[in-house]
Amino acid sequence: MLVDCGPVKLNHHDAWFDGELLDMRTEQGVPLIDDMPPLTPVDDTSQFGEARLIQRALAWHVEEPFTYLCWEIGAGDGKTLSNTYPFRQYGWRAVLVERDQAKAPQADATCPIVVTAELTPGQLDDYMPAAADFGVIDIDGDDFAMWLHLEHKPSLMLIEYNCYGDPAKAWEPEGSGFLRAAGMYPLIELGKIKGYRLLARTYCNLLFINDG
Repeated sequence: MLVDCGPVKLNHHDAWFDGELLDMRTEQGVPLIDDMPPLTPVDDTSQFGEARLIQRALAWHVEEPFTYLCWEIGAGDGKTLSNTYPFRQYGWRAVLVERDQAKAPQADATCPIVVTAELTPGQLDDYMPAAADFGVIDIDGDDFAMWLHLEHKPSLMLIEYNCYGDPAKAWEPEGSGFLRAAGMYPLIELGKIKGYRLLARTYCNLLFINDG
């Protein structure tokens, strides 16, 4: 099954990257962002190399100056499987959202705002920086709905999709847990509506760039 992503036909079963610009096989040739060296698999706390993809996308696809702001909805403890943690070690400041208060990190210099209340997307917009280098949605189910209703548009957007079953599966608000999550095709179409173009895909995440 294929999806039209501009010049590339994306096969559902294969990881896909936007040519050599996001080549994960080497750290050589990746431009430095200030004093942040190219991330290695050891440095990358994300689940499937998403932080390295974000770094490459920032270096090659996003015009400077950077805001050094980011946010992550579904942040967990702020480090384990975190997409923002490697960047927070090099000067980025993050808004972290984790409704499980027992798991959520404490606010500090790298994440001055930690939201633990269960808020609607419209309410979350009040906490998010209007301009951010990248945003992350990883909430195991309602990712599509969260992105649909968020108004702020970061330069890069990483969002989790349902990697099981039909990639055309729509979001099911009455479903159970992760099974109600949307497949990648509805998220790609939503991205187009919001002015985003797909840059890369990992096992369960899509990385978009704001072309709006």
